[in-house]
Amino acid sequence: MEDKSFSVVDNSNVYYHGHYWNDYELVRKHINKRISSSPVMKWYQHFIKTHEGKKFKKALFVNCGNGWVEREIYQAGLFEEAIGVDYLQPLIDEAQKEATALDLPIRYYQLDINAGTFPETGFDLVVNHAGCHHIAYLNKVLKAINEVMTDDGYFINFDYVGAHRNQYPYEQWSEIYSLNESLPAELRQELTFPHLPTMLATDPTEAIHSELIIEYTNRYFEMEEHKRAGGALAYPILTFNKQMQQAIPELQERWIRHILIRDVTYTEKFPASSMFDYFIGKPNKSVLKDDALMKQFADEENARETKASANGGYYYPLTFFQHLTLEMEDLKLKNFHMRSDLHRIYDNPVTAFTGSFKHNIKDFVAKLKQQ
Repeated sequence: MEDKSFSVVDNSNVYYHGHYWNDYELVRKHINKRISSSPVMKWYQHFIKTHEGKKFKKALFVNCGNGWVEREIYQAGLFEEAIGVDYLQPLIDEAQKEATALDLPIRYYQLDINAGTFPETGFDLVVNHAGCHHIAYLNKVLKAINEVMTDDGYFINFDYVGAHRNQYPYEQWSEIYSLNESLPAELRQELTFPHLPTMLATDPTEAIHSELIIEYTNRYFEMEEHKRAGGALAYPILTFNKQMQQAIPELQERWIRHILIRDVTYTEKFPASSMFDYFIGKPNKSVLKDDALMKQFADEENARETKASANGGYYYPLTFFQHLTLEMEDLKLKNFHMRSDLHRIYDNPVTAFTGSFKHNIKDFVAKLKQQ
């Protein structure tokens, strides 16, 4: 039995806010071109074109969120009817409300996808848009997706497949830092290596097994196409970068192009570093008949999740770089508390403090404020 505290998140407020790298039009065109060779053709439009406009009968959208993806794809004519599933009831309610208002043939179910069961079957199309990187029991779910699909169905993915919980390898982080330093000071990202305890506290499902998505998808699906959109360098620098977001258009465009050129070079040199990939496959039904292999995969996954649950949600031993980051964050926190304590001493000195001592404290606090 999975530990829900690490396999799901109960707060929908952690989603759909902030300014991500693909909120820039230039980045969206870049992603489109990496996938479809056209800056104006989105990933699902590319799928429609390469499959000669085929219209699917019944689609499943995994971890659908507020439903904007299926609404947009339905308007493009890709499917006749669909269901969407998500754990968060507020998002399901919003998605159903919008679908009903537009009279769309889309039904929604609230469920924990980690259970590996779906309320309906017979899907000739399954769409994962940024949903699988939130799944803890990834093997179980991908197996279940295969089982509920028709033999001739397609599984379409556009997802984050980068480092587990954004814990970038040292080599990649070094390149990110170097690229960021090459920008004008007023456009640089305030780079902070992702803090694992904070990620576990805010959304323990974020990129929980993103590093396994491609490998595990290959277990159950025969890949027909795989395109790497990149993002290894550009995503950390452009996401939540307020300075870049507020820059004048000419300056913004110039330096985003600079970032994307470096990102492409890095992706071409290290293809596995791509953090956002488009890939499609057809279900490999024969693998489901291998009972020994299915049991091996299930046992490995259950053991992994049980161990992580007992270890506070941590899956891998911390690297030296991660240890260093945690120690730095601890020092910053201790420094903050020390400053707060000193301010309280100065503002409310005890009667035993002499005027001279109070004066010294005042001078010390003034120096701290100047730092």
